[in-house]
Amino acid sequence: NGKLGIPAGAFEENESIVDCIKREVLEETGLQINNPLVIGIKSNPQTEKVKYPNGDLIQYFTIEFYCNEFSGEINPTDLQEIKSAQFLEFGQFQKLPPNEKSTFESLDHFRKHGNILVK
Repeated sequence: NGKLGIPAGAFEENESIVDCIKREVLEETGLQINNPLVIGIKSNPQTEKVKYPNGDLIQYFTIEFYCNEFSGEINPTDLQEIKSAQFLEFGQFQKLPPNEKSTFESLDHFRKHGNILVK
């Protein structure tokens, strides 16, 4: 949709959640991640509703991950979905949609309290 976003996606058949997040990050950034940590779970109807172009209205639940162990070069492979990928300064997260911006609230909570934030 031409907007800034963080790597995200949905399961493929016979895929574990860790395999899913690793695959999505690889497709969308070109980076291979190791040891992703769950930092948050959210299901807020105010921020997790999405209306698709065909008119379908759905509500997600999202499991948020953090990872700072990665290898490779930024080079997205899913060019139908991703226009470009890059690392941004921390303050740039304010430009994210509200449902993605809240991931940084979960990261802050995880760093301060050592447990996941459920919202």
